[in-house]
Amino acid sequence: MQVLIVQSVPEGGPLGTANGIGQMLASGMRTIAPSFASSLFSVSQQRNLAGGNLVYYILLGFTVLGVFSSTLLMDPLK
Repeated sequence: MQVLIVQSVPEGGPLGTANGIGQMLASGMRTIAPSFASSLFSVSQQRNLAGGNLVYYILLGFTVLGVFSSTLLMDPLK
């Protein structure tokens, strides 16, 4: 992600600001993600959603969405 952030800032642009915002968002997601995943796992087990496996279907959906969105990134060679 850092490479993509650096490439997206124009020459002489606010590179430090872009890096700071990127780091802030990444650390925020690292804070929220474990709680979200644990809570989702607990709810899917307690309510027996999709046989207790709903959490894995949702996380698989996030993975597919991430892979798809990575194909929309610009090609650095062009």
